[in-house]
Amino acid sequence: LMLVAFIVLTQTMGGLSALNERLFIEQPELFDARADGFYTPVRWLSFLLLWTCCLPAFPQIFMRFLMGRDIKTFKKSTVIYTLIPPLLFIVPVTIGVLGHIDFPDLGEKEVDRVLPMLLSNYTPGVFSALILTGALAAFMSTVDSILIAITSIGTRDVYLRYIRPEADSLQQVRVARILLVFLALIGLVLAWIRPASIFTIVTVTFSGSALLLPVIVAVFYIPRVSPLACTLALVSGEALLFYFTFAAPPPSWMGGALPVLPAFIWTSGSLVLLHLIIGGRIRAKPIGKKKD
Repeated sequence: LMLVAFIVLTQTMGGLSALNERLFIEQPELFDARADGFYTPVRWLSFLLLWTCCLPAFPQIFMRFLMGRDIKTFKKSTVIYTLIPPLLFIVPVTIGVLGHIDFPDLGEKEVDRVLPMLLSNYTPGVFSALILTGALAAFMSTVDSILIAITSIGTRDVYLRYIRPEADSLQQVRVARILLVFLALIGLVLAWIRPASIFTIVTVTFSGSALLLPVIVAVFYIPRVSPLACTLALVSGEALLFYFTFAAPPPSWMGGALPVLPAFIWTSGSLVLLHLIIGGRIRAKPIGKKKD
C-alpha cells in the first residue's frame, strides 16, 4: 500500500522527475547530505551500526529466528529480508522529501503528518482512508509482536526465574496479561504526549535495542559467559546511552556520532573485560521448578 501511495502521489503531483527538478531548484540543500553539517561520516557510521545491530536484537525478530526448521531456512529468510529495507525506507523518505513542496516549514513533531496531509491534498478520501488503514494495520501487527515478546520475557525470565519459580501455567498467563496491559498503557501515554517525532523516538528506542547485540553474541560464542558480566555491561551501556541522549551529546571530537556509537563500544568492551575478570564462576539460575 505504501508503494501504491507513492506511485499515485508522484503522478498526481506532476511526476517524480519534475518534482525532483523543482525541489533541486527551490531547495537544493535537500540533495546535499553535507549541507548543514548534520550527516558527517561518523554519523553515517553511527546509523549504519544502529540499523545493522538493532534488527537482530529485536525480541520479536529474534523469536522468529528460532522458528526456522533448519539452517537452510534461516539463511533463506535472511537473504529475502534484505529485499525489504529498500522498499521500507526509500519510499517513505522520498514521500517526506516531496512533502517539502507543499509543507516546507513543518516542525519536528508535525513531520509525522506528511503522508496523510499529502494524501488529503492530492487523492480522493476513500483512497486516503484505505492507505492509512493499511498503515495502521501494519503498525498494530508490529506492536502486537513486540508486546507479546516483551511480556514473554518478563514472565519467563523475570517473574518465573526470580520472583515465583513455582508458578504454574495459569499464574504465568495472568502475570503476562497484567504486564501486557501495563506496557500498552505506557505506549498509549507516550503516543498521547508525543515527546518527539517518530524518527527521534525510533532512533532512541532502536539504539537501546542495538546494545543487546553484544550480549546476544557473547551468549552464543563465549563459553561459560558470566550472566553478571552481561547484565552489568548492558545496564551501564544503556545508562551511558541515556546520558548522551538526554543529558549531554557525545563529545565534539567524536565527529557528530549518534549516542549509540560510544554506548555500543562501551557495552562491548566492558562485557569482554568483565567476563575476563568474573569468568564463568557465576551461572544463571535455572528456570522453573527444581526437580529431585
